[in-house]
Amino acid sequence: STLIDRHQPSTNTNTKTKTNTNTNTNCIMVKIDVKPFATLSGTGKDDVSTGVEARMDHNDLRLSVRASDAVARGGSLTDGLSFQARKDGHFSFAYDVGNDAPTLTF
Repeated sequence: STLIDRHQPSTNTNTKTKTNTNTNTNCIMVKIDVKPFATLSGTGKDDVSTGVEARMDHNDLRLSVRASDAVARGGSLTDGLSFQARKDGHFSFAYDVGNDAPTLTF
């Protein structure tokens, strides 16, 4: 889904005068995706993992959260949970909660 920041001016037509009352049509867009995923690591019945990823893009900033079914497979509550933030040309941050493994790149 795509959301529009309502704090930015938008095109508005006045129905009485039939004129455009605001000519600035630049809106800041926010895109939010929630998608399921599946990974296959072998040929056994326990080699399939599933989960969901939620991702938000705002201009050149991307935030994402990913959670897998590792907790249902006997892991801890943090297994299969990761966060990521990235701003193109500036930084990338990722944190694998289950493995307590943060990474930061400039």
